[in-house]
Amino acid sequence: MTTILKRTPAGMRTSYYPVFKSFNTRNGSVDRNTTAPINIIKNNHVYRVEVNLAGWQKEDVDIKVEDDTLIISGEKTTENEKEQEYHLREFSSEKFFRSIILSEEIDQEDIQAELKDGILTIELKKLSDEELNVSRKIEIQ
Repeated sequence: MTTILKRTPAGMRTSYYPVFKSFNTRNGSVDRNTTAPINIIKNNHVYRVEVNLAGWQKEDVDIKVEDDTLIISGEKTTENEKEQEYHLREFSSEKFFRSIILSEEIDQEDIQAELKDGILTIELKKLSDEELNVSRKIEIQ
């Protein structure tokens, strides 16, 4: 029986160039799309969304509400002042995208966000019972 051994170009570089064995490399690309890890915490009157964004600046992050969905996204690029010869480059452009469907109990007009110590915290306030149970009389014509 014949065994076929498949090799990728990224995997072959460690075979032919032993210097690469000293690096813990991922076979990643220059642009990485990631999913930022989140926590969602429910308190009595507030939902708190925590997003792990270590190394991100608030200018790189966008938060919006669209069609009852909270959308959190970001993009950052790495720029170099001068050309260099890289043996390994893992600092690269990076993007992320998260979406959370909002329940009807969320006040979409009162959402607060803060980025501090690498954690983006978004507070989603709940509507009061009175605001949720609003009824109105319909006139018959």
